[in-house]
Amino acid sequence: MPTELEELVEFLHHGNTQIRQIATENLVPYSKVQPKIFVTKELVPVKDLKLLVRDYTVGGNSTLES
Repeated sequence: MPTELEELVEFLHHGNTQIRQIATENLVPYSKVQPKIFVTKELVPVKDLKLLVRDYTVGGNSTLES
């Protein structure tokens, strides 16, 4: 049975950017204390974080173009 922290990491894979952002904000304090939570399932959480960064880049560019 996964812990609450492991369940929170799974939200990084959610399709909604806002949900991934909230999960990330709540996981930041654990990133230094328990970095192993991100090293699961072939580094899927790390790949999901990369997608979140890309979402911010795309959003930022379109805002500047307006």
